[in-house]
Amino acid sequence: MASVVDRPLSPSIGESFFCWRHLIEGRWISYASTACSGSALQWFKNRFATSKLEKESYDAFMRSAQESDIGAGGLVFTPYLCGEYAPFFDINARGAFIGLSLDKEKKHLVRAVLEGVAFSLRHVLESFSELGVNSDEVRIGGGGSKSALWNQIKADVTGKILLKLKVTDVTCLGAAVLASVGVRAYPSVKEAMKGMVRIDEKVRPNAGNYERYSRIYEIYRRVYPSLKEIFGDLASDKLMTSS
Repeated sequence: MASVVDRPLSPSIGESFFCWRHLIEGRWISYASTACSGSALQWFKNRFATSKLEKESYDAFMRSAQESDIGAGGLVFTPYLCGEYAPFFDINARGAFIGLSLDKEKKHLVRAVLEGVAFSLRHVLESFSELGVNSDEVRIGGGGSKSALWNQIKADVTGKILLKLKVTDVTCLGAAVLASVGVRAYPSVKEAMKGMVRIDEKVRPNAGNYERYSRIYEIYRRVYPSLKEIFGDLASDKLMTSS
């Protein structure tokens, strides 16, 4: 996650946030990265898809999540399957389903994964705000942006308008923008972006859903501090050593 700003910022939140010069003179990029987002869903699908169609199609696998209401039936997921980088740095952090009970079905777990990643996004966005970087809109790309359900969940969780890019592979798009300037198809990066970056869809948050998600988000924020010491103990080499 990154934001272009007109002033240099110090990475004042631990080891999680960075600020680099932009190629456009007088601009900087404030940047943070989470360790696991789309890969959390990939992990869950690869291990728990129950049909050939679900194994081959994310849309088919996530279809059950539409049958679950907001909050996944009282289930919260932390997407720290690879540790976490932002908004806190902890390589020992782990994924967890909080609220499992006998009535939980696959639809609840899939929904919880989608919502957990969205909560992580909101957590980072709030940390950006602490650095003075604010925006009412968030541009999204990558494989996850192809899911209408996930896009709406992210909008409802963050309360932000999501702008889905027409070219979802943003890394390749950025390389193409720079190459176009290099071959003089455009006179500057600014002009290249105006000519090549297109918004495909605008996803607006539902105010009622945002309020409901905000209550669940407060619970999500309490999970990591409560489990931090336990995560560290689970990662300890002592557990792997026979007595």
